[in-house]
Amino acid sequence: MSGQTLAELAVTFSAETIRAYGGSGRHLHADVAIARELGFPDLVSWGTLTILPFSALLDEIAGPDWAVGGVLTVRLSRPVCAGDTVTYAASEVPAPAAPEPGLRARRTIALQASSTRLGVVAVAEATLPRSSTSDPAGKERDDQPAHA
Repeated sequence: MSGQTLAELAVTFSAETIRAYGGSGRHLHADVAIARELGFPDLVSWGTLTILPFSALLDEIAGPDWAVGGVLTVRLSRPVCAGDTVTYAASEVPAPAAPEPGLRARRTIALQASSTRLGVVAVAEATLPRSSTSDPAGKERDDQPAHA
């Protein structure tokens, strides 16, 4: 991770949460016997559940409007299981000196999720639009109105 840490969040994944998120059935997300048969210590979290805390961090950093015009790219590297506590962290990536001509200035946030049992379980990058009203360095396109 680069830059100063902006926000952190620790989440413990319980079997109840994993089942509630994806429902019941005979698969590694809902049936412990199947998960263990496949070599996992417990239920395996759904990938989308595992990355959900990244959204909470971005909400904390930029507000819920980050999703309008923002892009979140995630790469999962290890499965998270029931009982795992994962720490999510976000840091600012230094911005280039000036945005490309004709484009809005963007803000880039590096995100990482890790646990003591697994090491790094996911890395992500969020590219967020800069608000010209809250960031005097932000530049808007001439053909689009500024947004708050």
